[in-house]
Amino acid sequence: MAEATLAQISPVQADLGTIVARSAQRYGPKPALVAGRRTLTYQALHDLCDRVAGGLRELGVRPGDRVSLYSPNRWEWVVAYHAALRAGAVVNPVNVMLTPEEVAFVLNDCGATVIFTAGEKAEVMAGLTRAVPTLRRVISFDPAVALAEIQRQHATVFDGVPTMYAMMLADPSMPGADLSSLRICAVGGQTMPVAKMAEWEARSGAPLLELWGMTELGGAGSSNCSYMPNVHGSIGFALPGAEARVAALDDASVTVPDGEPGELMIRGPLVMLGYYGNEPATKAAIEPDGWMHTGDIASRDDEGHYFIVDRKKDLIITGGFNVYPAEIERVVASHPAVAMVAVGSVPDQTLGELARAYVVLRPGASATQDQIIEHCRPHLAAYKRPRSIRFVPDLPKTSTGKVMRRELKTLDR
Repeated sequence: MAEATLAQISPVQADLGTIVARSAQRYGPKPALVAGRRTLTYQALHDLCDRVAGGLRELGVRPGDRVSLYSPNRWEWVVAYHAALRAGAVVNPVNVMLTPEEVAFVLNDCGATVIFTAGEKAEVMAGLTRAVPTLRRVISFDPAVALAEIQRQHATVFDGVPTMYAMMLADPSMPGADLSSLRICAVGGQTMPVAKMAEWEARSGAPLLELWGMTELGGAGSSNCSYMPNVHGSIGFALPGAEARVAALDDASVTVPDGEPGELMIRGPLVMLGYYGNEPATKAAIEPDGWMHTGDIASRDDEGHYFIVDRKKDLIITGGFNVYPAEIERVVASHPAVAMVAVGSVPDQTLGELARAYVVLRPGASATQDQIIEHCRPHLAAYKRPRSIRFVPDLPKTSTGKVMRRELKTLDR
């Protein structure tokens, strides 16, 4: 099969496309990926990526073409991702929870040549693009299965979003789970209540390090360090090669003093080049000097630790006061009956907006609205306290387990 030459592929694509090949040379027979009862060695993963990359080229995929992935997380997703890179293509992961109409917009917007999708979506997707390699259905998180696999595989590292840790802590199988193999855990995607972080560390015996990243960075931008004291509630320091600062909300050129909230700004080689085909959005996101707006409100302490206060767009304004949902979530989550919580806003004729907490209780636990609000009293100023509580069986989440605050209103219907 013809192979794309390095001259046809950008340096970044060429380097990413060799990750699995280099790993196969170094770790060949060792397990690279465990998915259910299937284990792929580094060599097997390399061989599969090679075959799929060849198949993409036969379909006409050329360096620089976009290849979309619309599937839950699974071993085939990993193969498709690295195969596309090996073929010199640009990988375009698509949120699996999007509707066919939304996916059609993404595919047209990026000019996708090929889409990898799950089997149950294949028939719909077939009308949107010319090639649809199919994948079997999978159920991206099950807390009981995760706990069992940590024990069965003697896992040393676990990486997840806050919802995953909350679900495992609340699962009935947790008391009997053996997590002693864990050496280190990481959490990102959203802010995690400090109380839940402490609970996980006490139960697992492993440090839980918070990191921070975004799609526009291609991954993580900051992290706590395993060799330094772990500061709960902090996203740590900017990664090597990256710069971070906290800018005034009304003037991105002004850096605010330590301890004051502002917008987190990032600069460095990890920052995206821009939004494909959308120059206005690119200019709005990236300043002329390279600093990128993250949309996260943050602060920094005098030791250089960064703390995410909340998403700028999730800010609740109550009677002229700024209320950050994440701050309320951290307090409510410390109530012993609470398994998960998310805070949204409801309109109010007098104050504009009021905070409402949506609470998932632990199995067998009980609590009332008044008890939850009273729990907040010593920890939150009066204007910050949630004015109402909704007890719900679950929270709306993305395919990766992140809570979708903007969907919380659907739970009131």
